[in-house]
Amino acid sequence: MHNHRKAPEFRSLYQRFRRLAEWRARLKANAGGARQAAPLPVFTPPLKVDTSADADALRQLWQSVRLTWESLGDERPFHSVLTEQQYLPDRIGETEAQFWESGRAEAEQLAHYLGSIGFASSKDLTVIEYGCGVGRVTVPLAAIANEVIGYDISEPHLKLARQRALALGRTNIRLIALGDLPAAFEPCDAFYSKIVLQHNPPPIIGYLLRMLIRSLRRGGVGVFQVPTYYAGYRFDLHSALQSPQHSDMEMHCYPQRDLFSLFADEGARLVHVREDDTPGRRDIFVSQVFVLMK
Repeated sequence: MHNHRKAPEFRSLYQRFRRLAEWRARLKANAGGARQAAPLPVFTPPLKVDTSADADALRQLWQSVRLTWESLGDERPFHSVLTEQQYLPDRIGETEAQFWESGRAEAEQLAHYLGSIGFASSKDLTVIEYGCGVGRVTVPLAAIANEVIGYDISEPHLKLARQRALALGRTNIRLIALGDLPAAFEPCDAFYSKIVLQHNPPPIIGYLLRMLIRSLRRGGVGVFQVPTYYAGYRFDLHSALQSPQHSDMEMHCYPQRDLFSLFADEGARLVHVREDDTPGRRDIFVSQVFVLMK
């Protein structure tokens, strides 16, 4: 918000907001919630996306994302997780129970799915959630898994997650703050990440997925969501490194072709993929949930 206050006049401020991908993604197709725009066609123009970076560039991108999310954790922690208006700071007192319930339902769906693909009992599993935030899914996962390890880059979010775990007596949770780009994640039987990777530049998305896949034990499963297409999107690494610090969340994508190559490089087998509506705009995004096994 401090950066936006520096806009010299209203038109400049308006243009800044128009450039925020999250803002564009949440706009209604027509005022008043009219009929939604048509989804993207099956065959779309290729995107120009730099998906790799050297170590120094990765660290620079990482620190930019971390600072943004620590600021969001201070200003609007619940709303930065689920961006519906009812989770803004001035309304969360009325809607907090609904917020936590959404995480409980998501955790149970994940446990049910893991059971359906051959894991006899989630209670024997060590599960990583990457981008655990305030613990919306992490804490209820601890009720149905042997151990849950939650990673996040924002200490303000993790502070609330620790409070939630303590309040519910969940002692089988480890919440880990990532100040620096992780060199590795702890070994696990399953990892999960949703509405998280999309807020990272493509080279960070690719790096994190490689590290998460490498953390899986033999026979382990990864479940994650990421947009694979964003109409008009372009990511140029050099330009990104020259850009000023962003004060709000961004939306990114990782091309599906590059994802498949990444899976092959890391020895992971894709077992399920389906589109989802996480970004909320099927006319500009293709978002998918992937399940892979190692």
